[in-house]
Amino acid sequence: MGVKKPLFALLLLASVAFAEEKVSPAFFKLLKESQALQRHNAHSKALPKLRTLLEKAETPFEKALARSYLAFSLASLGRHQEAIATARKALQNPLLTSRSLRRELLRLLMVSSLALERFGEALSFGHRFEQAGGALDTEALQWLSYAAYKLKRYREALGLVKRAVGKRQNPPASWFDLLLAIAVEGKLYGEALPILQRRLEENPKGIKLWKQLAALYLEMGREHEALAALVAAYQMGELSREDLLQIVTLYAHLHIPEKAARLVRRWREAGKLDSKTLDLEYRLWLAAREWEEAARTLAKLGGNPLEVAKLYLEAGAWAEARRWAERARPKPERTLLLAIAAYHLGDRSRARELLNRIESPSLKGIQRYWLRCLEVDRPCL
Repeated sequence: MGVKKPLFALLLLASVAFAEEKVSPAFFKLLKESQALQRHNAHSKALPKLRTLLEKAETPFEKALARSYLAFSLASLGRHQEAIATARKALQNPLLTSRSLRRELLRLLMVSSLALERFGEALSFGHRFEQAGGALDTEALQWLSYAAYKLKRYREALGLVKRAVGKRQNPPASWFDLLLAIAVEGKLYGEALPILQRRLEENPKGIKLWKQLAALYLEMGREHEALAALVAAYQMGELSREDLLQIVTLYAHLHIPEKAARLVRRWREAGKLDSKTLDLEYRLWLAAREWEEAARTLAKLGGNPLEVAKLYLEAGAWAEARRWAERARPKPERTLLLAIAAYHLGDRSRARELLNRIESPSLKGIQRYWLRCLEVDRPCL
């Protein structure tokens, strides 16, 4: 995680004056020289002076003050581990009473901890910084929200981003995207939904937003609303193959397989879905108990003619059932299907002839049923 360097120079300028009466003239002179270098971001030049300052410090107060300024330069040079250790020692000295300086040391500890990805410590120092009267700006709030997010403290991360949003009159859209991402990953759906609905109010034609809303509803188990959101996205413009198949899947889950099958066919014929979706369409027709449509689709798939014939029989399409049964390999089941088709097409003698040919033990029961139908001349299914 990257952390910007020039954080502390202006605050350091305000911190020197209070110390003049509490330190030796020699110490104060060297401190001012070091601060002048810090003010111009010449921290690499300030560093040896500040180390010398620490060595020459004669009192505990002077040591604490030297460590404070040394910590600022170390942090500005990206030497965060040393900066943290130095700042901690400075804060441990009760003689360092300047509230502004103590606040900025806490801020330094927060930022350096973030730079080292010590996220728990960063959040703790940020909290202490505010308790000491410091005000976190929007950038710091976003840093800390990232820390909370990395620790999977999603509600805390969300609260920090909300505070950043509240500090801006016109916050960028990316901040709301961040709010949404944190809420969804943290399964804080009650927080995510109003954020997304607000975004849609601002941009009702945003296809991506409608798709995000659909995904959110799916996470919440609200499939009807998810389907409505995806359909709205579809009406706004082109969707990907995966999105179209998601619409189909939702129709199927909501027990509307016929609608799902018709969409698959329409989108495939329009070139939006490929021929691989034929099998999906076939299964959807079966789920919808649309036997004739299922038979046609299975035929396109190059399915077993006998299976196609069975589907046409279920649909009551007797002529088609016979035509497809005739294409099948000779076997007792084929003979039975031809007999049933002949019966329904009014050719009873042909039906009887075919039934009498069947010698399969497994088909004896159904064979007797159809022969009895022929004897009593009653309609059979």
